Amino acid sequence: MNPTKEQACPVSVLIVDDERRLCELLTKLLELRGYYVRAAVTAEAALEEVRRRSFHIVILDLMLPGVSGTTLYDRIREYHPETKCIFISGKPSFLVEDVLRHYKASHARVEFIRKPFDISELQECIEALARS
Repeated sequence: MNPTKEQACPVSVLIVDDERRLCELLTKLLELRGYYVRAAVTAEAALEEVRRRSFHIVILDLMLPGVSGTTLYDRIREYHPETKCIFISGKPSFLVEDVLRHYKASHARVEFIRKPFDISELQECIEALARS
């Protein structure tokens, strides 16, 4: 029996960003690097994905229409507390330091990458979280 792509990939990633083109681009680039990837452009679609399955890592925009990325991550952790997160945003990193401190104090594994970012930077962050 051949494993499905989802079963064969060691790291599963959910991308959540309201910029559809960014989701599409990151999905293709990360799939080429061997990850199992799903993408959602709304919080509702992301929650549908996490109701269906768990993800090792969520790449999550801090600023989504109608809901903050932190609120969505809290909801995701209700389903899968072990899910790690890479917050992405165009905001300067010093503005998200409190967010990172909050999650790290609660023993959640989170990181932050400022937009725009290089795919190699994102991959390094994914690999570091996957090993932790």
